[in-house]
Amino acid sequence: MHACAATAALLLAAAIHLLGVRQFGANDYGSIINHAWLAHLGARPYTELLSATPPLFILGGKAAFALGGVRWAALVDAAGLVAALSLAAMYFLFARAGLASTRALALATTLTVAAALPTSFWSFNATAALAASVFLASAFALLEAPERRPVMAAFVASAVALSWCKPNIAGPMLVSTAAVLAATPVRARALALLGAGAVLSIALLVVCRVDPRAALESYAAARGRASLFDTLIMGGQPLTWWEARSTYTMLAPALAGAAAATLVAARARDRREIARIALAGCGAITSAIAFGTNHELKMTDAVPFLAGAGALLFRSGGANRLRDAAQGCVALSLLLVTGFALRVSSTRMRVDMIGTFFERTDALYALEKPELLRGVVTGPRMRFAVRRIDTLLRDAGPGASVFFGPRMDWGYAAWSIAPPRDLPTWWEFFPEGSPATDAMVERFAAHKFRLLVFATEDAGAFPYYPPVLLRYLRREYETWSNGDVLVMVPRGSGRPAGLDGDDG
Repeated sequence: MHACAATAALLLAAAIHLLGVRQFGANDYGSIINHAWLAHLGARPYTELLSATPPLFILGGKAAFALGGVRWAALVDAAGLVAALSLAAMYFLFARAGLASTRALALATTLTVAAALPTSFWSFNATAALAASVFLASAFALLEAPERRPVMAAFVASAVALSWCKPNIAGPMLVSTAAVLAATPVRARALALLGAGAVLSIALLVVCRVDPRAALESYAAARGRASLFDTLIMGGQPLTWWEARSTYTMLAPALAGAAAATLVAARARDRREIARIALAGCGAITSAIAFGTNHELKMTDAVPFLAGAGALLFRSGGANRLRDAAQGCVALSLLLVTGFALRVSSTRMRVDMIGTFFERTDALYALEKPELLRGVVTGPRMRFAVRRIDTLLRDAGPGASVFFGPRMDWGYAAWSIAPPRDLPTWWEFFPEGSPATDAMVERFAAHKFRLLVFATEDAGAFPYYPPVLLRYLRREYETWSNGDVLVMVPRGSGRPAGLDGDDG
């Protein structure tokens, strides 16, 4: 069965590699590339790389560029590696938690497919869902086999990895799991291991030149990004709301199964089984919070809940009719969500959600340049944008001060340009009227950019920017566009010649 687990992990990594280079979603992809590029150039997270993204996302992107070169494929392969390791870890831990090997492998595989395959790129939401599920699996294993060193090591390692993930996932999972384990016979060992994990997490952050306090301050700035209802329904857009509604429906059998298991345990008054139910509840709480706070596919957010439900109900022994029915309900939800994930993955729906260069056309082919995007399979719009930006940069001349805006910030790495280290990667955390925002706009103005490159779809709106920055841009720059490329140049400069020409 170990060989089967290794094969499943390798096949999943290969599938992510193939899917991850099909289509280009500039909104998320640009931010992913820019964070990795800034870190690759030596910018310190949260002090020079101004962002509210978690440490694992930034440092993982840096490691991907260091090991695989400054290429989009390197970030895709990093996602594949994490998914493969997560599958293997969950298989090992579920088996130690009392699941038969076949069930442990089936559960680990379905969970990893649902979390990682629909994105198939370096995503902090998918990574957080996997880290939370591995940690929850290690908690189940620790409850069953507290003396086993591999289980203890996995518990500490997964706690460290999770602590480096998004706080809206890491916090609820770590705190709720600690509270549950503190009420069990393994409380002393569990709390000691969590304490060791906390010390190790902070020490490793310091070694990686990350200030933990600065990270916490950046998280605080990201609060209140969207309303609860808006996030639950993914803005109500047809494509995203369809995915959310479908996923919620598919989870209904698992919810019914978990409720039935709770009823069985309440009748038997089995303390160990009640502890397992409480651990499964940690997964449910974490997923519920993710549903209301993540701008992500809900099948990805659902993975911690499914991990807890599976670990609770797929254990060997203790069979009765109600339990068998509950197992069937959870198995049905897992199969439905996994099948749905495969469908969404094959259509690259997650990339369609984040445009700008997603194209429904048969005229797709692999880019040859720039080197960053070599091998990415995309359409004519992306080819045109690359050619146009390349011409604009050549006309601007070496050393020209260039700024790439949202959706186009992949351009820094594509043309080996150092991004400004004193400006935020995301402006949405700088509201109008704040002294910090005014100071940040003054920093922006001090750069005296000669060329600013944006996506045409943002023309007139620039939803990520505070009004004070938009007023500065409209006062000091004139705007020109061609296709998907919109540029700003200082007033009086006229239309850049490089913006025109043959798109072939």
